[in-house]
Amino acid sequence: MGEVFPVIAGIIIGLLVSRIGGVRSRWITATLLTVIAGAAATFLSGESRESWGFVFVDIGLVALAAGIAWGVATVVARRVVSAR
Repeated sequence: MGEVFPVIAGIIIGLLVSRIGGVRSRWITATLLTVIAGAAATFLSGESRESWGFVFVDIGLVALAAGIAWGVATVVARRVVSAR
């Protein structure tokens, strides 16, 4: 599975969070889901058997993918609204 799960989870989180109203709600939701998905990725890939330090790498990957997806979704949504 490698690093595919954290990236896909991050993209899904970014797209979901971009639809939530309220800045504080977005950040809280994004943070919680990122930590959960990163920990799940570490556990599912078996990296946790070697070291729990890998959880920080996976959380970072999820956060990076979520941030990029969130930014792209925001830009696309603004362009769609301004085109109308």
